[in-house]
Amino acid sequence: MPQVIECEEKFFCNHTPTLFHFIEKELGFYFQKKVFETDTYFKDKNNKYIQPDTCLRLRESDSQLLELTSKKILHKDDRIKIEKTYTFSPLKKERILSLLKRIGITPYCTVFKDRFVYTLKKENLLYSVMIDIVNEKTSFLELEIVTNNNDINLEQKLNNFATLFKSFNLKKTSQNYRDFTIETQLKK
Repeated sequence: MPQVIECEEKFFCNHTPTLFHFIEKELGFYFQKKVFETDTYFKDKNNKYIQPDTCLRLRESDSQLLELTSKKILHKDDRIKIEKTYTFSPLKKERILSLLKRIGITPYCTVFKDRFVYTLKKENLLYSVMIDIVNEKTSFLELEIVTNNNDINLEQKLNNFATLFKSFNLKKTSQNYRDFTIETQLKK
């Protein structure tokens, strides 16, 4: 799959009917799916893949596809990332894990989440709103804009997108789900 450029922001939230109604009826987003996802994050001997805003992830979902995704930050001080995703049959999972292990890449943590996905295409951009319930406990709202064009000011567009949710008094989080899960496990 070709690489895409994404800009995203995560917030703690309450997944209330009011929020779902706002996304669909007030903003005009289309409900795409509710899916259960299991994300396995990996590390290498240099811990390259567990640096902030960098990851190598294997995602299993209800969609019956397996996705191997790598993400890395495009610019040091912003939220823009380059993402590459490869799709496989679930039957290839053990082969993928074996190959990764042979090159020194091993599982680091696993995140379980229920995800509600809403999307809207506008000006050659894909806007997504995801409501994620991570590890059956904590709810997040993830806002994301995806494009193939790196000439667009995604940071500003994401800021404008986030202001639409101002009335919900959401608390921004800089943690990704991988780090949130590890921190939660360490607190136990």
